[in-house]
Amino acid sequence: MRNSILELNIAPEFEMDAICCRNVLMQFRYEVQLEVLDVLAKCLKPNGLLLIAPGEPMSWKHLLMSRSTNRTAQAYTRNSNNS
Repeated sequence: MRNSILELNIAPEFEMDAICCRNVLMQFRYEVQLEVLDVLAKCLKPNGLLLIAPGEPMSWKHLLMSRSTNRTAQAYTRNSNNS
């Protein structure tokens, strides 16, 4: 199945272990970047990993996600206690 990253919110539900989204978000306005990240967070399984490129939205926060303590990578893990 193929979907546009901008259409993930209307795609069937995903439960992915990991999503690597590097050098994609920079193509969009800041507000759209945040919307895409919110949708990607919901596409992960509990304990799933989201990797984004350094320099992409550093201020992004999501209730389902925890940021890695390793500041050399932009990595987030979906919390296991939230759905």
